Amino acid sequence: MNPSEEYRTVLSASQGDKTAFETLVRENRVLVYNLALKLLKNPEDAMDASQDAFIKAYVNLKSFRFDCKFSVWLYKITYNICLDMLRRQQRHPAPISGEEGETALSFAPALEGDPEAAVRRKEFWAEINEGLDMLPEDQRQAIILREITGLSYYEIARVAGCTEGTVKSRIARGREKLAAFLLSRGTFTSGKRHNSAKGGKRK
Repeated sequence: MNPSEEYRTVLSASQGDKTAFETLVRENRVLVYNLALKLLKNPEDAMDASQDAFIKAYVNLKSFRFDCKFSVWLYKITYNICLDMLRRQQRHPAPISGEEGETALSFAPALEGDPEAAVRRKEFWAEINEGLDMLPEDQRQAIILREITGLSYYEIARVAGCTEGTVKSRIARGREKLAAFLLSRGTFTSGKRHNSAKGGKRK
């Protein structure tokens, strides 16, 4: 859905067009669920959070000001719902894992082409998960938003309710701490991290 189509669809939905809102749900339900699942680490909780997010979006649709993408506004709603659930349940957000994380983290080592790649990949992501669990909450959440949703720094700031500079600082500090943890565990050398982190920077 291009920006003009999204604008017309959101506008129609805000005026009571249920078919238009159903279109918005179809366009965003997978992304919303994936974000909730990464934060909550529980499929049932993620489904509940996704449903709550769409209900809240529908109820508050008239308050959407078109000053950002609808998906970013929806991510913010989902993010806040997940944080509320985590506070109630006293859980930690889910660490990055699986194929999504493997293609996102800039310092992930290349594991393909090795007969033992599957085992090494599993061990690598186990250590990534352990490292993320050691990060302060705000840094872990910022990294998840960046690496899982692919949002820009500006968009993450909108979601998290902070400044873009704060987002950059949280991600930078979180990545450095995570890299230091992996280096201390011998997951990769500093040279490998430097070389692999040169590309793939996103604005």
